[in-house]
Amino acid sequence: MNQLQFDTNKWKIADYKPSNTLQMFITNKCNKKCTGCFYQNYINTDEMSLKDYDSIVQSTQNVEKIILIGGEPTLHKNIADFIKYNQDNGLRTTIYTNGFNLKSLEKVDFKDVTVRVGVLGLYDSEKPLAEIIPSDIPITMTYMLRKNNINEMIAAFEFAEGNFNCQGLFISSIRDIVATGDYWVDTPDTLPKEEYYKVVQSFINQYNGTSNKIHITKRSIFQHMFNSPNVETCRFLNYFPDKSCTICAFDIGLNIKNEPIPFNCRKCNKSEDGCLFQKITLERI
Repeated sequence: MNQLQFDTNKWKIADYKPSNTLQMFITNKCNKKCTGCFYQNYINTDEMSLKDYDSIVQSTQNVEKIILIGGEPTLHKNIADFIKYNQDNGLRTTIYTNGFNLKSLEKVDFKDVTVRVGVLGLYDSEKPLAEIIPSDIPITMTYMLRKNNINEMIAAFEFAEGNFNCQGLFISSIRDIVATGDYWVDTPDTLPKEEYYKVVQSFINQYNGTSNKIHITKRSIFQHMFNSPNVETCRFLNYFPDKSCTICAFDIGLNIKNEPIPFNCRKCNKSEDGCLFQKITLERI
């Protein structure tokens, strides 16, 4: 297990309290076709209705946050209604988007809303940041690492900070479970565990940008640190337009469906180190 090294005169580990989270796949439509996409077998025209959305939320106890995802969630014509529903019910919202339809969010009230724009590179990828139309919408820029985009990561974050209303950075990695059938198995495109650690640590050593927060997915590679507790039980439920459920998002690509269970009841079945979605957040001092 590797410990993240950072300049303690510039950064501190931010307090991290994991949230009980519904990931709501509100549409199966997508405007991109990405290699290694965990959702590639679900892409079609099906969408979730607000009525079904309400039914799922109301039947789930102790929800604290909802992630709107897809497909590409901004393609749902009623995305503003989902956001308003969450706000009316005291729920925080994260929108996970590829950023190519940000205009759909221009009139949204961003109270308790985070927009995460996920890209696969700056210029040379299926989701190149340089082709996204800049916007004043506050975003967290998410970089999904794989072998062929390592060299663009620093330039991509610099581009994001110079051209977007960038509130923070997020580093994670592609795991092509559709191809491998196993979280721990690599493909020629994915980063092995130790390489992921080295790439992330190298970035932290070199980073001189303006963002006040850097989020890093632990991926069962980085050691738990102060203010970054270990989460050993499932705190996610994933729902699809047909109202079916998958507990762990890493099972989606395998088309595994489950009966929903209460949050924090099932021990992680993929890692003895706990939930693979855990993160470390560096906060500027």
